Amino acid sequence: MADTQQNATESAAPDSYAGGSTQTSTGNADAVLNVSGLDQSDSQAEVRSPWREVRLFLPPDTAGPSTASRIASSDSDPKPTAAELKAAFGGALSGRNGPDAPLMTKAMREKEDARLGRVKKQYTDVRIRIRFPSRHQLEAVFPIEATINAAYDFVRSHLNAQGQKASFILYQTPPKRDLGEKDVKLKGKTFGEMGFAPQAVLMLRWEKADWNTSTSQAYLSNALLQQASPLPAPPSFEQQVNSPHAAQTSQKPTEEKATGEKKMPKWLKGLQKK
Repeated sequence: MADTQQNATESAAPDSYAGGSTQTSTGNADAVLNVSGLDQSDSQAEVRSPWREVRLFLPPDTAGPSTASRIASSDSDPKPTAAELKAAFGGALSGRNGPDAPLMTKAMREKEDARLGRVKKQYTDVRIRIRFPSRHQLEAVFPIEATINAAYDFVRSHLNAQGQKASFILYQTPPKRDLGEKDVKLKGKTFGEMGFAPQAVLMLRWEKADWNTSTSQAYLSNALLQQASPLPAPPSFEQQVNSPHAAQTSQKPTEEKATGEKKMPKWLKGLQKK
């Protein structure tokens, strides 16, 4: 009888062991499923592109005559109006804070900013516009920590099959500076460190010389070309002169003359007495 119970116990042991192994293997399967789920989420995160607000602009329309050609075709010499002179003088004053501003050291600039209470703006995004030889312009918004490799990936993802097989390089001008994808000097540099904030314009040059003409095609995807929009026209000088504000400023001298004559300076009165 004892031998029979012992045999029954020994025969039941493999069943319980098998059950334990089944639970363990099930747990391992769940772990494998969890790991595969993590891998899948990671792969989805990698596919997510860093750019947004993608826009494509058509080549600018140059069918109409330019302002320079209209001025050259006029018979009489153009004479600037009071509003035009005032606008030009205002532009000269604003140039003091632009490229024509006096050279200053970093310490001098910081001291001047502190005196005027100016705070340096912190940018989180950079708007990059890429000009193709065909004069198409591709634009998108990138995070400021993106690198030049993101710009290359952005261009390739919007090319057609023929364009994706071709080599190209992005560069800036002036002064001309190639921004190679494998340039050691640019490795790890962000758009903020490269001085692209808040916006920058990059040029594209194909390796094939015959592709670098204004009459060549853009080699962009058909889906993107169908969504292209005309390039917004910049405000012209004539629009600024004909604006209501300019009209008000041009009418002020006339109003002053109508109200009364200006008083003669004392030094001029002294000259008249002599």
